[in-house]
Amino acid sequence: MKLYFDTNVYNFIAACGESHAVRRFLDGSGHKVQASSGNLFEIYAIPEPSVRRDEVTTLITVASSFEPKPQSWLHAYEVRREIGRCRPHWLKRVPFTKKAQQFVKGHLQRWQEAKALNLPPAYAYAVYRRDFESGISGLRQSQKMVRTHRLKGRSELQLLAPDQSTEVVSDSELRDPEIYWRAECIMVWYLAMIVRSPASRDYADWLDPYVKEEAFKDPTYNCFWLQDVRAENVPRNRLIGLVNYYQTHHKITHGNAEDQLHAGNLLEADLFFTADRAYYTVLLEVVNRHFSGVARPVLLNRSAPSALGELSSALSTI
Repeated sequence: MKLYFDTNVYNFIAACGESHAVRRFLDGSGHKVQASSGNLFEIYAIPEPSVRRDEVTTLITVASSFEPKPQSWLHAYEVRREIGRCRPHWLKRVPFTKKAQQFVKGHLQRWQEAKALNLPPAYAYAVYRRDFESGISGLRQSQKMVRTHRLKGRSELQLLAPDQSTEVVSDSELRDPEIYWRAECIMVWYLAMIVRSPASRDYADWLDPYVKEEAFKDPTYNCFWLQDVRAENVPRNRLIGLVNYYQTHHKITHGNAEDQLHAGNLLEADLFFTADRAYYTVLLEVVNRHFSGVARPVLLNRSAPSALGELSSALSTI
């Protein structure tokens, strides 16, 4: 089976010193683990060089493959296809994709460098982390607001149009997860393509070659997301929005943004392992209520003495 490990699972394996034992077990039992840029970037952000090197060594030992495209590329590809179906006039007649192709090449090159333990110094990711932390701050603020309104039973929460002029979605509608993810997409893609939020730069990098500069200022932009986009055509965008929705039912944490990106691997793997109980609960809610047929989330007990023992036990019951 194809497995995906949340970064905390690699942390667990590294802490137990069992990377080679885990890889031998996986190979012997016919399982393969695919790593992601989310795994790699979280580890690269570790400031202590020796810890960072140990974590990367665990990652490249345990994982036997790397995602061919980053999650942000897959999200943008879905949006581009729906634009072509619903709003073809938003697309450029002649896309110039050379820069985007270079980004994909760079994505794959980072894995090759990791496998060679040619690691960037922590400061090399300072700008990336600064922008990403800015995005995390914005997400936490919005999630806390939604959670506070829900817990206190307030009804004045609403989503305004990106220009703040009119109400797009009311409080009662935002309580419906299938509307919530669409409302999230309205804001996320507008911030990426019109506001040019540094935290969403990847989305702009992938869509810029194809989409006209002012497309998302079109008067029908909100309608595009709320009515015209078919949920089955944008499973990753829907998934990340649903994870966001169910995260607001739990304590809001710093790792929520990264967890949303990891969740896309539910669509790529057969099993998704995490050692975070709250995240596991969120994934279960999403899978059981909205995404039957995707990877099953599996929770590992990180307080156990052996990561290998936890993995072996979990896989033996499946």
